[in-house]
Amino acid sequence: MRCIIPTADIFEFWAQMPLGGNIHPADKPIFDRLNPKSHGFQLDCLPASFTGPLRTAPVVLLYLSPGFRPQDATGALKREVQDYYFRRWQGEEPIPEDHAWAERRTKYFGSWSDLRHKIAVLNIGAYHSKTFNDYSVLASLPSSRVAIAGDKPSPASRLQISGATAC
Repeated sequence: MRCIIPTADIFEFWAQMPLGGNIHPADKPIFDRLNPKSHGFQLDCLPASFTGPLRTAPVVLLYLSPGFRPQDATGALKREVQDYYFRRWQGEEPIPEDHAWAERRTKYFGSWSDLRHKIAVLNIGAYHSKTFNDYSVLASLPSSRVAIAGDKPSPASRLQISGATAC
């Protein structure tokens, strides 16, 4: 069994995530105690705590959790998608060119080809959900706590544009 080191750094935290893993090892004991029908998270998807160059982005859009599309679950089974998420969890990967959701929300800030390298999206809840209403689950998940707190300056301390659930 792999030892999970408590950390308040979001990048160190997600570096503990195994390639292709659907649940962060630190979150697993919490999910093991919960009724899967009560929390509303789609745990067959890869966690999407953030997207974009979170380490350096001058603008961070803050959302509750990533939305859910059926292709999020089917994509989680593909090696190229798993590789992309593994790179993404390192905090330097730009938002994909074809990320229509992020492009729609940032179209007033400039050209998408430039913005995708300067904007990141941070989700308090890392797990995909179509609807979400059990906020106590977020408070119990280490992945949520590390997204909004820490011993280092948090990405959430930068400029934020808040919303509901990301799609």
